[in-house]
Amino acid sequence: MSPIGTTPEFSRDEVELALRNPGMQLEGLRYPITPIGMHYLLIPPRIPDFLSRKRHVEAGRATIEDRAWSGFGPVERVEFSADGGGSWYDAALGSSVGRYGWTSWSSEWDARPGEYELCTRATDASGKTHPVEGEEVWNQDGYGINVVQRVPVRVG
Repeated sequence: MSPIGTTPEFSRDEVELALRNPGMQLEGLRYPITPIGMHYLLIPPRIPDFLSRKRHVEAGRATIEDRAWSGFGPVERVEFSADGGGSWYDAALGSSVGRYGWTSWSSEWDARPGEYELCTRATDASGKTHPVEGEEVWNQDGYGINVVQRVPVRVG
């Protein structure tokens, strides 16, 4: 293992922590408790098929909703996509439980017969948002995973 030195920007402890947690955002090194990055939950419609995990939904209007939060500031925007991220629509933001707390959101979806991939992404006041493409970020503590969640849905 190569020796780890210090720099004017980061101490040895901060560099070692970053090496153990490759998904951690570097600005998180400046906080006494590492802030969690952008996260959200999406309540998918209906119960999934046991083997495929695909959701089966009746055609018509559906409300997609849940919560988003960030350790770097309040959630300012949530977007919803029914085509796997090809197009995005602003969701309606609801109440928040505080600056770093959960913010509720919802979006109306006109579900027409066919195959869909539902996903959402959030953006906080610092400009951080969920990565749409790429591999999931893994870290030792498991809190670094924040890529866009994809939910397959069949309507009809």
